[in-house]
Amino acid sequence: MLHNTKGLVIRYLKYSETSVIATIYTELFGMQSYFLNGVRSKKSKIKINALQPLSFLDLVVYHKEKKNLNRIKELKLHPYQSIPNNIYKTSLVLFIAEIIQKSIKEEEKNIDLFGFLKSSLKFLDLQDNSFANFHLLFMIKLSRFLGFYPQGNYSNQSQYFDLQNGTFERSREIHPHYLNSKESELLQKLLSSSFENLHKIEIGNEKRRTMLAQLITYYSLHLSFSQDIVSHKILEEALY
Repeated sequence: MLHNTKGLVIRYLKYSETSVIATIYTELFGMQSYFLNGVRSKKSKIKINALQPLSFLDLVVYHKEKKNLNRIKELKLHPYQSIPNNIYKTSLVLFIAEIIQKSIKEEEKNIDLFGFLKSSLKFLDLQDNSFANFHLLFMIKLSRFLGFYPQGNYSNQSQYFDLQNGTFERSREIHPHYLNSKESELLQKLLSSSFENLHKIEIGNEKRRTMLAQLITYYSLHLSFSQDIVSHKILEEALY
């Protein structure tokens, strides 16, 4: 059965000389895999550049419940204005795509989550500068949809953020997964910010690198995935 839906490309893998399997987060069906036959050939109506990470698409898809691999009949790319031509933004997008791929597994509709992803990336695309901390706030905001958004607030009485439990605490317990007081204070500033106001938070390269590493740990603790994120290294080389 054919359906019209919007989609956000997460990645694609080469299947043969001319075909690929694309992982796409869709507005109607959540995370889906699609087989695209001949897409890498010169005669294909669908161009491979439409399948770059985090490209936004209008899709006409064949969908059958509980089928691991469906097909795309038609697609239309909505191109970004600046992301493809900005190495820093491209690095951010590659990192975010990998985080999404590791974090979101559900094959079900989530209109709010899809809307968040779409609006966040559109914001990044339109920024001329001051987007170096975008990925930090993105990960924090995404955690709300994944069920482990930080709880409580940093204060003199609660100076340590417990990565394992997702709360600000008075003291450190036995396990090692805590932010120190300065890191916890920075996390609180990010929690209180929006993408529009993010430029007001000044974070040096070393603190940004440390906070990113801590957020990756936070995700790995709550979603049980490996912290070996390939695009993390690319992002560090581009931004730091």
